[in-house]
Amino acid sequence: PLKLELKHFLDCVKNRKTPLTTGEDGLHALAAAVAGTNAAKSGKKEQIAV
Repeated sequence: PLKLELKHFLDCVKNRKTPLTTGEDGLHALAAAVAGTNAAKSGKKEQIAV
């Protein structure tokens, strides 16, 4: 999947297209992943801002 994501991103840059996802989408995904990792380590619920 990463290869396809990078290919899409480069196509957007090259052809001045709008990407399917935004940087904000990426930040939300990262926050969810970090919260999930922290919860798995601590055994406690984690909250994320949406």
